[in-house]
Amino acid sequence: MTAAGVAIIGLLSALAACQNPTAPTSPTASRSPDATGASTTVSEGAATVPVPPAQPGIAPPDFSTFAKWSDPATWGGTVPAAGAVVTVAAGRRILVDVDVPKLGGLEVDGDLAFADRPTTLRTAYIMVHGSFWMGTEGAPLTSAIRLILDGRPTDNTMGMGADVLGSMGGRIEIHGRDSGHTWTKLSQTANAGATTLSLIDPVSWRTGDLIVVASSDLDVNHKERVTVAGVSADGRTITIDRPLAHRHASIVTAQTSGGETRSVEERAEVGLLSHNIVITGPDDAAATKFGGHVMIMKDGTLRMSNTELDHMGQFGVLARYPIHWHWAGDQSASLVDNVSIIDSFNRMVTIHRSNNVHVNGVVADETYGAGFFLEDRVEEGNVLTNNLVMGVRQVPAGTRPLRASDQIPSEFWITDPNNILSGNSAAGGDGVGIWYDFDMNAVDPGNASDDAIHDAVDKPFGLNQNSTAHSHTIHPADFPAEGVPGSGISVEAYNGDFTRRGRMINPNVWKNEGFGLWIDGALTTDNPTAANNSIALNCQDTAINNGLLIGNNTANTGTETGHIQALIRFYHGQCDTNGTWLANFKQSAGADPGLAAISDIGASTWDATNRVKGLKFFGDGYRTLFASNSPYFEAAESGHSHWFADLDGSVKGDGVPAIIHNDSALLRSPTDRTIYSRVGPDYFQGADFGTWSPLDRGFMRLRFGLVDDHWTWKRADGVTGYSGTVGVVEGQRYQVTPPSGGTLSSLDFDIHGTDPGFVDLVIPWAGRSAPRAGFKFWGQDVPVKMASSVATVGKDGQYFVSGGNLYLRIEVGGTGVTFGNGGDLRSLSNADQYWTIR
Repeated sequence: MTAAGVAIIGLLSALAACQNPTAPTSPTASRSPDATGASTTVSEGAATVPVPPAQPGIAPPDFSTFAKWSDPATWGGTVPAAGAVVTVAAGRRILVDVDVPKLGGLEVDGDLAFADRPTTLRTAYIMVHGSFWMGTEGAPLTSAIRLILDGRPTDNTMGMGADVLGSMGGRIEIHGRDSGHTWTKLSQTANAGATTLSLIDPVSWRTGDLIVVASSDLDVNHKERVTVAGVSADGRTITIDRPLAHRHASIVTAQTSGGETRSVEERAEVGLLSHNIVITGPDDAAATKFGGHVMIMKDGTLRMSNTELDHMGQFGVLARYPIHWHWAGDQSASLVDNVSIIDSFNRMVTIHRSNNVHVNGVVADETYGAGFFLEDRVEEGNVLTNNLVMGVRQVPAGTRPLRASDQIPSEFWITDPNNILSGNSAAGGDGVGIWYDFDMNAVDPGNASDDAIHDAVDKPFGLNQNSTAHSHTIHPADFPAEGVPGSGISVEAYNGDFTRRGRMINPNVWKNEGFGLWIDGALTTDNPTAANNSIALNCQDTAINNGLLIGNNTANTGTETGHIQALIRFYHGQCDTNGTWLANFKQSAGADPGLAAISDIGASTWDATNRVKGLKFFGDGYRTLFASNSPYFEAAESGHSHWFADLDGSVKGDGVPAIIHNDSALLRSPTDRTIYSRVGPDYFQGADFGTWSPLDRGFMRLRFGLVDDHWTWKRADGVTGYSGTVGVVEGQRYQVTPPSGGTLSSLDFDIHGTDPGFVDLVIPWAGRSAPRAGFKFWGQDVPVKMASSVATVGKDGQYFVSGGNLYLRIEVGGTGVTFGNGGDLRSLSNADQYWTIR
C-alpha cells in the first residue's frame, strides 16, 4: 500500500485517539464568523498570475450567400428525405433553414451553417472535414436549436463509434446566446425552505432556466437543481420554482491580528445548466446510458460557447465522452467557453494527447468516473479556467471502471504538471476535487496506453491558482484503490525540478472528510485557506506561506460539521511552513478526539526536519499532538520518532527557537521540557503532546526494518528505544541489535537526513571480517572505503569489523536546506542512502 493509502486508514483509525486536556493561551485576536456572508474587510491573499488568453477565432463566411437546405435546387431537385446520408461536398456552402428529418448521417466537407430560427436536427452522426457553423462568436444564435445524435449503438463512424459529432481536420463552431456569468456563489446563506437565492455576481439568466445549487456540507447529494422563476432587476436575486430541501451556506470566517485580517470563504456555488443550443443523445439515453459524444481528432478545431450538452457520453466505453480531444496535437485554436454538461454517462471533458486547449466557464453536473480528464501524462499547456464541476461518481457496483482511479473519481484528474488551472471550483463528488496524480502507476498499474507515460520528474509545474474544492466524502468502497479519497486538492508525488518550483496560489478547501490539501513535491503554496476538513493540510517536500487554516466554525450546523483531526500534518518529507495562521482547533463537546493545530495523527514526521516560522494560533487547544500511542505506533515502539523545528518559538509562544518532538527516548535529553502537563488518567502523557529541545540538535532517520520490527537501539548513555525505523540525534553512537537478538552476516538499510552530520553505529557481526560496503544515492553506486581500525572510522574509512562488531559511520554532508526551500536537498550530499553490506 502506498503512503497515501496508509494515511487514510490511519486517519480513520485515529478517530478515537485521545481526550481534551486544557491548552496554552493564544495571542489576542478577534474572530468574526459571518453566516450571512456580509461584507468583511480581508486581505487580498497572494497575487495571482496572468493566464494566457485563448487564441482569437477566425472571420466566418457570409452566410447570406449560402444555398438554402429547403431549396430543392440546392440538392439538384430533391431535398434530402428521412434516412438519407447527406454529404456537403467540398466547395459547397449550405444554410439549414428548416427542421431536418432524421438523417442516416451527415458529412460536411464544405461549409454547413444554421439560420437563427428554432431548429431540430436529428442524425446518426455528423463528421466534419470542412466547417460546421451553428452561430459564430460575433453573432451567436439566439433561437432554440436542438441537435440530436441518434444512431445505432453498433455504428462505427470512421473509427469514432456511434452517435458522434466528430472533426477529422475540420472546424466545428457552435455558439448560443450569451448568458453572461454561467456560475457564481451565494452572497447569503439560503436555508432549507428558501425560495430566493442571493448571489455575489449579477446574472442574466431567464425564467425557466435550470440551475444547480451546490452542496455546502459533506454530502454532495445535497446539491439541488431548481428552475428560475424570476430574476431581480440588478441580477443578484433569483426566485426559484420550489423551496430548497437543504441549507446552502454562505459563510466567511475571519481572523484579525496586528491590523491584518484573513478569511476563509465557505460559499455554495450556483450554476446555469440551460442554454438555447442543446446537443444530446438518443431519446432512450437516460435508460441505456449510451449518449452522443463530441470528438476532435488531429488538425480538427472545436470552438463552442453557451451550449448545453445533455445525456452525453457512453457508459463504460473507452474514448466516448461528452467533449474529447483525441490525439489532436496542438489545439491552440480550440476553445470551449460557458458550456454546460448535464448527466453525462462517461466523464465530462477529456484531453488526450492534445495540447494548448482552453476550457473556460463550464458548469458540469453528474458523471461516472473522473470529470475533467488529462489522460496520458503528456498533455501540456492546457488552460482550464473558471469551471464549476460537481457530482462525479464511482461507477455502479458490479461494473468495471475504465481505470482503477475512477473508483476515486475526481472533478479534475491531472497527470501532467505543465498545465494551468485557475479559478476552478470542484464542488463535491465521490472522490477528490482536484487530483494531480503523478503516482499513477501505483493506481493504474499496466493501464497506460503505451510506454510514453512517464513520471513528472523534472517537469515544470504550470500553475494552480484560486482553486476551490469542497464537499468530498470518504466512501468505504474507496479503500481497495490507492490515493486520497474524500479530499479537496491533492498533489501526489510531484518529483519536479526544485530549481523551478511550481506555485499553488490561494487554494480554498472546505468540508472535505479526508484532507483539505495534500501537497507532495516541488511546490510553494501561497495563502492556503481551509475550514472543516478532517486534516486541513498534509505536506511533504514542499513549502507553505501564510494563509489561514481553521477547524470548525460556529456558523456551521448539522451535516456541515465534520471530523476535525488536525490543521497541519507533516508527512514523509521536509515541509517549511511560514506565517500561517491556525484557528479553532479546540475540541468541542462530542467532537472526534485527536484535534490539534499540528499533529501526526495516522502518520509520522520521521523522515525530515520539518520547520515552521511565524505561526499564529487563535483560540484554545493543543498546538501540537504526537500520537505515539496511536494504532500505528504501540508504546513498545519507543524508538519511533517525530519532530519538527520551531525556528522562532512561535509554536511555544515564547520566541525561543526549539526542536519540538514526541519525547522518543532516543531524541530526549535530561534538559528537555514538555509543552503540556498531564491532565488526568484518561489523557495521553504530557510527552505525547510535545517535548522541546535546543534548536542546535541535528537528526537523521534510519530504517532497518518496519516500524513494528523491534530492533533495539541503545545510546551511549544507556537510553534505549525499539523500532525498525528510528530518528536519532546526530553526533552520537548507538548499539543496534536485530529483533532476533543475534548477529548479522549481511545488512541492507536506508537513511534519510536533512541536517548535515553523522551517526555512529555498532552492530553485532558474524559476517566477513572485511565485507564490501556501498550505497546508492539517486541511482548512483557509491563505494564505501573500509577504515584501518575502529579508532579511524570516520577518518580514513566509514566502517571496520572488530571483536564481533561492525563499526559504521553514516554521514550526510553539505549545508542545511535554506528555509522556504523545503524538500530541495541540493545543498546536501548523500541525504538519501540505500546501503548494502556483504
